[in-house]
Amino acid sequence: MGDKLNINYSIGAKTVLFDPDIESMLAEMKTAGVDVLWLFCYFYGHYNSTFEEMRLAKAVLEGHGFDVQAINVPLGHGGNAFDPSDNSVDLSIGEGWQNRVDCNGNRQSCCACLTEKVIEDTKKVALAIRDIGITKIFYDDDLRLAHWGKNVQGCFCDNCIEQFNKTANTNFSRKSLKEIIIKEEPGENDKAVVEAWMDYNCDKIIRYLKEVTVEGITSGIMVMHNGDRRHGIDITRICAEIPGTLIRVGEGHFDDKAFEHELAKASLTASISTHLALTGDTTRCYSESTVYPKFALTPQNWIEKMRLEIKLGLRNIFLMGGTWYLAPEYWAALKDALPELEALAANTPEPKHEVMPFVWQL
Repeated sequence: MGDKLNINYSIGAKTVLFDPDIESMLAEMKTAGVDVLWLFCYFYGHYNSTFEEMRLAKAVLEGHGFDVQAINVPLGHGGNAFDPSDNSVDLSIGEGWQNRVDCNGNRQSCCACLTEKVIEDTKKVALAIRDIGITKIFYDDDLRLAHWGKNVQGCFCDNCIEQFNKTANTNFSRKSLKEIIIKEEPGENDKAVVEAWMDYNCDKIIRYLKEVTVEGITSGIMVMHNGDRRHGIDITRICAEIPGTLIRVGEGHFDDKAFEHELAKASLTASISTHLALTGDTTRCYSESTVYPKFALTPQNWIEKMRLEIKLGLRNIFLMGGTWYLAPEYWAALKDALPELEALAANTPEPKHEVMPFVWQL
């Protein structure tokens, strides 16, 4: 295992090209140890900037010594995950896309069903991004078919129910499938149906990744806190069937209330350790060192979370926080803590990772 920290952050091409403070922003990121900047690219079926803007921004960032890659938000989050303080953010899904439907038949706004159109559109983006010199694309935590939680989920639109029935050789309606999935004490036959439904949803995510991982591009998937097969995410299969896929383990705890909760450390440890164990290769794994919304996690707790991530074996640290730029106090805190964090990474042996029961902290 490498002992050097690799610090990552995401930024918009328009910010790089048009923000009057960009020179000072780049300087403070550089002194805080940022190695890789991931350009906002394709969110919910909409471009964040033009390809020409991304090409020009990439050149600017590389001129300042950064490696430059791209980040997509593919299927929608169910709310404003970009910047809740900005009411002008476009949360609609792409043209010709369909909304995801929950088990009660309710349309889930800001969330897309994973259709052929979604795959086709996103693959075109991957090909175009490759043409401007990008070699890695991270698909943020919306590459899943569920919201956070313990329940088995997925898309229950008419087409998905029909396709599942063909795949599993069954004849469920939305109602009859829901009745089985929500049972607290399912029988053996019911368990088999639930497993088949999870397989069906995991197959869709894996097919998506296979299609968009075009030659010359390495894909990454962000796995949300406690994310697993219930949400369409089968880490073991993803790593086996799409070799080289990057995994950003989702740790939640983006604000002080969650991070300072008495169960926070256990919850973080269980999720990170489980995801690392299922991946089997820490070098391809990234942290989810998120502040959300603005200022919700103090710089002190943000750094403390990184300490925990490093002790658990992560060396690729991914700083996140919506589409706004982190305030100067965060960069100052990271700059001050960097020697300590680098020493911690160099001197802490990789722990043994194991699949653990998730701690479902509210």
